[in-house]
Amino acid sequence: MKSFIRTFTLIAGSAILLNQSIWSDDSKLPDLGDSESAVLSQHDEELLGSQILMQFRRSGALVKDPIIKYFVKSNLYELAQYSEMNPSDLHPIIIDSPELNALAAPGGIIGIHVGLFSYAHDIHEYSSVIAHELAHLSQRHFARRLDHDRRTRLTQSLAWVASSLVFAMGGDEAGLAGLAATTALNERLTLGYSRAQEREADRIGLETLKQAGYDPEGAMRLFLRLQDQQKYEAELEVYRSTHPLTTERISDLRVSVQEPEEQQYPSSDDYQLVRARTVHSFFDSPSEAKAHAQNLSDDSIYTKYLQALALQANDEFDAGVKIMEEVVKTLPGSIIAASCFADYLIEVEQEERAIEEIDDVLANTPGSTPLRLMKVRAFRALHEYEQAAKLLAKVARQNPEDTELWFDLAEIQGLAKNTLEVHRARAEYYGLVGNFADAIKHLQLAKRINDGGSELIDARIDQKILEFRRLAELNS
Repeated sequence: MKSFIRTFTLIAGSAILLNQSIWSDDSKLPDLGDSESAVLSQHDEELLGSQILMQFRRSGALVKDPIIKYFVKSNLYELAQYSEMNPSDLHPIIIDSPELNALAAPGGIIGIHVGLFSYAHDIHEYSSVIAHELAHLSQRHFARRLDHDRRTRLTQSLAWVASSLVFAMGGDEAGLAGLAATTALNERLTLGYSRAQEREADRIGLETLKQAGYDPEGAMRLFLRLQDQQKYEAELEVYRSTHPLTTERISDLRVSVQEPEEQQYPSSDDYQLVRARTVHSFFDSPSEAKAHAQNLSDDSIYTKYLQALALQANDEFDAGVKIMEEVVKTLPGSIIAASCFADYLIEVEQEERAIEEIDDVLANTPGSTPLRLMKVRAFRALHEYEQAAKLLAKVARQNPEDTELWFDLAEIQGLAKNTLEVHRARAEYYGLVGNFADAIKHLQLAKRINDGGSELIDARIDQKILEFRRLAELNS
């Protein structure tokens, strides 16, 4: 595979000018072959996907919030059970951008901009976007796009792919110029094929949505709102460029969502909590958050959480805690609600109470990732570093692809004076972002510190070094 993975030299010059905050100068992407090659194989897609994942991970552009990540992952895996995709083959990523966009990339990558939560007003609208992206993956639209464009010009196709990734992440002018230039070369054919794929993804995504028990009208509501929101033209430009809202798509959707009889679909308070959490993060100041919350007059979970967050931002802690107590009481079985409450208590420096609240819920759901991570935060705030490190190490091992966990674990192990484990955690982090040389270096330092003290640790370090050397060779 050494010949497969090398610098992406076939990309047109304009597309090489990728967003510098995301793609470093020495970034590498696989060579996707030439016009004589067969269509991209499943294996090659996975290799390309692993490269793209590493680029995203080291970009610094991904959301770190464990509550949001938990919700996105849970929803994606639920929908995948009703699609042609295997949940274990999927890799969700959340891009820290207020814009509306989503993407499906080779290797099972499903990405959303966190701004999607502010545009999608309910779980059904949100899930319609995710189901649509799952359909892109299940139908292998990436490989089919390459095969189609190979009949015109492969270099143009690769340039389109590279620039589209920048565009999907809210790229800079260079990336946008690359997309504009490559699209202009063959706009009619390219857009025609893209629209055909979008309509196919709509159809298959709607079927997934229905099978999973979500309201197919959610897709229609979101589409029509996007059409009407002229005042958000600039913010919607990225989404409309990657997901054309044609009259044909809307007409097809209108026909597809018609049901023989009216059905009732449940709402999701968990979704509204996550939505409120993301909307609050977009405010520029505590006063802006407070003004927005004061304009909300309903008694919904969404409104209550926004009001509580606004109170917290303005140092009105007691009033905020009272609202959060009401929220948790209303949603006694919700991991999301319990996690939001624990997070709130930690933010207002009530860490000991946060741990008590967390332990009460963990008694029934001991494996909850966001709750355990909130407990890690509480331990760290209380300077109980050994307990924080022990718990976070367990969570990280159960979520080995989460770079943020390994990064934080290295810091906490340092605070706990566990130098050997600092190096092992850093090695995992560097391996996930594709810096295999530094990963191996930290493992060698860890082995030197161990100095034969534990044969098991030595064996595990040796095994990990071999794994990273193999990956380094594969990605060279």
